Amino acid sequence: DFFSDAEAMAAFDLAGIGRAPARFDARKLLSLSGQHMAAAPDAALLAEVEAFLAATGGAPLPPAHRERFLAALPSAKPRAKTIPQLLEQARYALVDRPVGCDEAARAALAGPEAAILPDLTLHLRNGPWEREALEGA
Repeated sequence: DFFSDAEAMAAFDLAGIGRAPARFDARKLLSLSGQHMAAAPDAALLAEVEAFLAATGGAPLPPAHRERFLAALPSAKPRAKTIPQLLEQARYALVDRPVGCDEAARAALAGPEAAILPDLTLHLRNGPWEREALEGA
């Protein structure tokens, strides 16, 4: 179950410890980690990410990336269960602009679909950003 540290300490009782051996459940640990991550303040997660990068030899986040990472956290942290997953979920905020295509995207854009992109881009830039107009485009 999801407990804060204070709730866990208040509920702990030595009399509740049984004789059965404990079992480590990795899936449960990941689930709890994800719940705690989703509930954590964004500034605390940023500090954890920076500590993780320092501990693993990763480059520190430049100031511009820190701001974009903080802006991306509300959408990234509900889907992450570990710090590496959080970094992957927020990767779009950490890449330098303009964002290039990877091989899979390049292959997807190599077919006949690529021919409509210039026209679609024009519609998206100049058209209204309302649901019906976007679906029509």
